[in-house]
Amino acid sequence: MPTTTRNMATADSPASVEFITQMDSYIQSSEIFKKVLVEALNSALQETLTPLYAEIKSLKSEVSSLRSELSEVKAKANDNEQYSRRNNIRIFGLGEENNENCFDVVLRLCDELNLDVKRNELDRVHRVGRASNMTHSSSNPVHPRPMIIKLTGHQSKLKFMKAKKQLRRNVSIKEDLTRENYELLKYVKTNSLKDVAVYTIDGVIMARAPGHDKPCRIYKKEDLATFKLHKTTPAADD
Repeated sequence: MPTTTRNMATADSPASVEFITQMDSYIQSSEIFKKVLVEALNSALQETLTPLYAEIKSLKSEVSSLRSELSEVKAKANDNEQYSRRNNIRIFGLGEENNENCFDVVLRLCDELNLDVKRNELDRVHRVGRASNMTHSSSNPVHPRPMIIKLTGHQSKLKFMKAKKQLRRNVSIKEDLTRENYELLKYVKTNSLKDVAVYTIDGVIMARAPGHDKPCRIYKKEDLATFKLHKTTPAADD
């Protein structure tokens, strides 16, 4: 076969060596270029993200601070509302009649309990909630609505609270709690250890363990576990 220029361009020929050298240089240059490009992109991305990370961190801190402030505001609002009810009581189970005089109903109860409560000690008295259906045999509702009494002074309230043990089985007297405190009271009663006495004093939920003279004040659900009065203490976070 005749020798041609093409056949002469073997792997050892100067042309081939130069081509391979150029390709190797190109590949190396490409790798360097890629590395430089990646580093430049990472640097630019970092410059963009760093202030964003700082801003996000600042916003998270601000949100956390606002949540804390909101919790404090809610707690103060609840305390103020409860304080406004300091002379209020609620009576459950008192028979209800059409066109009744609520003041007279309460004063009759006072007579039954031998309570020295005068008419002028009752500031406001009224039923709360929607009226239940009446029975067929009488004007008394099947489930009489609770009655709320606003007394003129704290001493008048104490007269009722001290007489609770003398009440008929179907009648009860309780403090007039805010919705938040009422829900907390229900939670404490449901989740406290057996034989823990749960009650309220001036709207504050109290829990006293057996054998302890001093009760614990419960201001939030977590307090029950803090005082080791929770029937099943919540597991600690991992």
